[in-house]
Amino acid sequence: MTSASLQGLRVLVTRPADRGETLCRLLASHGAEVVHLPMQAIEPVRQSAAAARALQQGRDALAWIFTSVNAVRYARRLDAGVWPTCIAVGPATAAALAQAGITDVRLPADRHDSEGVLALPELAEVQGRSVLIITGEGGREAIQGGLVARGAQVVRVEVYRRVFLPHAPETLARALAGIDAAIVTNG
Repeated sequence: MTSASLQGLRVLVTRPADRGETLCRLLASHGAEVVHLPMQAIEPVRQSAAAARALQQGRDALAWIFTSVNAVRYARRLDAGVWPTCIAVGPATAAALAQAGITDVRLPADRHDSEGVLALPELAEVQGRSVLIITGEGGREAIQGGLVARGAQVVRVEVYRRVFLPHAPETLARALAGIDAAIVTNG
């Protein structure tokens, strides 16, 4: 099977710097001219001590649910201890957990989203059980709502935040000049 060529296409990538580099390299390897202009930065939450306490207090939870790679990275910075069963929304998050040394990881087989997580057998009977959702500020609340409806005691632990990066009009104009496609993800 031959890979598709992106030769002659100018592609704008808006992902945060650390998460966008891999995508930019992949696009360039297929011949695209890549313009990387992050629209957000990822930073720790302002109340990181409170988040660290919540993680420490959640060690006896049924499971910790991670909504993103960033959730894993920032949680690990706050808590290097032994974690209970972890659930990853998608394969990249599962890989980040493995990189962090976590071996007890569950992953939805078919859907890599909130609904896929809620369909996991481990979360079917959670009445009275504690579950932590490790995530960033804001975002969807479908997992939390679904678990609460099943009777779980849910603690949402926000470990990172997205910060808008303002760009000068001239910088935006240069980045957008001659763009054939733009990849805008996560916000």
